[in-house]
Amino acid sequence: MRNWMYTSISYSYTLSNEEEKDSLVSKLNQYSLAARFGYNLIKKPKVVVSPYLGLRYTRFRHLTSLKDKKVTLDNYMLVRDLDLRVSQFSGAIGINSTYLVKNMWSVGFYASYLIDFSNNPIIRTKENRIDNKINNPINNFIIGLGFGMGFNDFYK
Repeated sequence: MRNWMYTSISYSYTLSNEEEKDSLVSKLNQYSLAARFGYNLIKKPKVVVSPYLGLRYTRFRHLTSLKDKKVTLDNYMLVRDLDLRVSQFSGAIGINSTYLVKNMWSVGFYASYLIDFSNNPIIRTKENRIDNKINNPINNFIIGLGFGMGFNDFYK
């Protein structure tokens, strides 16, 4: 890889938000996968700053179930489990900063502006795809913290 090139593949997971209301429990998880390509604008022995372009896939999973673990069939039929999966593909324009902490370990920050590839997200259940006219669930500006291991080559 050339000295001036920046590449990154990242996976992120947002901890579950769980909320209880009346007799229901609602959980929301978020996962995302991103690939970024750019160039090293500032390259010092321990610091690299890189603007980039990238692709990002974000998925939310919303699970709703009854609060009680054991329920009657009649109660279950009244309020069935809900398993919605919402996904969105986006392009990203951003900047990444990386600081080499120890030989093979680094920590960094990034900021991205997301450009959605479609007007509406993909909403589906385990078996069905749901037509929708809702707005995208993802904010257009994202800030993140990253940790790296093994592939940092700041000295060449």
